[in-house]
Amino acid sequence: MAESVTLFGALKTIILADVIMSLDNILAIAGVSQGDVSLLLFGLVLSMPLILFGSGLIATVMNRMPWLSLFGAGILAWTAGTMVLHDKIVGQ
Repeated sequence: MAESVTLFGALKTIILADVIMSLDNILAIAGVSQGDVSLLLFGLVLSMPLILFGSGLIATVMNRMPWLSLFGAGILAWTAGTMVLHDKIVGQ
């Protein structure tokens, strides 16, 4: 993706990033709730403030320690693999 030099281009980039991160958050919480709708709703309500207030702190720490990105990618890969193996359809 090319670097944006206009305000409209920057807004498009921010909106796209927000949509992708929101979808990722919803999918993760849906996977953890294992079909329990009340647990899903609780997780979504709890996670939104954590995402809003924690993102600045995480960005600061990752700028100081870039190796944390690889560590985080490993955790995501491990979690995704575990979810696939425990899926009722795919895990078989």
